Amino acid sequence: MATTVEARRDAIAKALGAATDPESRAGKVDLPYKDGKEGPFTVVSVPVAAVVFNPRSHRIKSQLESHDKRDIVKDDPYSDEAQNVVYELLAATEGFEQLKENLKEYGQKDHGVVTRGGLLVNANTRLAALRELGIDYIRAAVLPDDADEAAIDRLELELQVQRDFKQDYTFTNELIFINELLESPGYDEEKVAKALNYAASADPDELKRGTKRVKQCIRLLALIRETQELSEGAVPPTFFDDKRQSLIDLDDEYQTLSAQDPDAAEEMKYARLAGVLVGSKYRDLRKITSESIEDVLQPFLEEKPVLGEVLSSRGTSPPSESGGVAVPNAVDDDSSLLAGGDEGGGDSGEESGMSLHAVAKLIATSYGKDEIEFPSGATVAREDLTNEVAEAIEETSEDVTAVQRSAKNLNSPVSQLEEAVRKTKAAMAGFVQFHGDPAFQDGKFKFNLKKLKKQLAALDKAIEQSEK
Repeated sequence: MATTVEARRDAIAKALGAATDPESRAGKVDLPYKDGKEGPFTVVSVPVAAVVFNPRSHRIKSQLESHDKRDIVKDDPYSDEAQNVVYELLAATEGFEQLKENLKEYGQKDHGVVTRGGLLVNANTRLAALRELGIDYIRAAVLPDDADEAAIDRLELELQVQRDFKQDYTFTNELIFINELLESPGYDEEKVAKALNYAASADPDELKRGTKRVKQCIRLLALIRETQELSEGAVPPTFFDDKRQSLIDLDDEYQTLSAQDPDAAEEMKYARLAGVLVGSKYRDLRKITSESIEDVLQPFLEEKPVLGEVLSSRGTSPPSESGGVAVPNAVDDDSSLLAGGDEGGGDSGEESGMSLHAVAKLIATSYGKDEIEFPSGATVAREDLTNEVAEAIEETSEDVTAVQRSAKNLNSPVSQLEEAVRKTKAAMAGFVQFHGDPAFQDGKFKFNLKKLKKQLAALDKAIEQSEK
């Protein structure tokens, strides 16, 4: 059972009183407290039962935000249940077992910091390890009585800056930490870059690179928050801890593309976010560009059993011959949900393709669920939809890679055009045979024919330019 604030205060006051004894081993330290270095503060041995974990610790902010009991910690942070949640998160951090072994063999070398009320400002992971080892005391510098929440948060930030925080912080905690540093008085992008060694020196070029990295970190956190908002809170921040490279690549591409074509940049963003959400590899996601989305990814998505049927269905759709899942009772609302543009989703020749924002939102809002429900009430297995998106992205990557390799082959342009002629003849034969069938996807056929004509026009233009 957690001790009361009064009991903790008494225990710490007793430890401070003992520190005045000439035989005491109490030390003195300066701390970056409030408006600068103040002190010295007395370091004493405090009973581990007289201190509580800091639920605002920056090392576990992302994990706590993702925890299903986060509201318990928020509403009553020092209750037994809340403290146990914080303890479990600390004990699950990387390197905890090694820390415990080190403390067991060598004891506590670095002091923590504690308030008069027993709140441990830092060294929370050490406290968790000490309790597991059955050690009764933790050494900590005691803050004065005026230590309020703002001062405590600022002190923890300053103490973490002084350490090599990157070994202790996950990707999302690092981003949150940087954001909070920038919101803290006295910090700007350049100072953060220096403090976190993003700039190796004060050289102007180094500082420029460092501040550029800090700015990207803020954009990456904004991208994560945007995805969480897209998911209506379903996707936790910790989901992105192993997605660092995919998000960095996305941001790099977005920054370049948005300056030229903001709409294309948004489309690329949601296509890649959909890939991130279904677990696509970052190397495959690098192939998802504004060009490959229209020419390759969209057609692959629309050919998939679930996505394609929902996009084009009117009424009940039968199961796909390829083994796909039928989407019963799909209505116009379902196809409109996935259709891109104002006129998307119908069987008209003006079909503009699938809305990648809608696809990403479907995947995001269904995070943690087994099924996805459409406006009509029809449901599909979430795994079927995510598998289709993952497959389409992988197929796009393979297709783009094959085209890039072919471009290096002297005879490739001729062989590729010959293959296109054969496939166009086959498409014409199929159209003649099936165009009168009600199940024939006339709108999609005409949409792809329009894209083919556009590509042929581009090829004619390239030939004209080469002959000038």
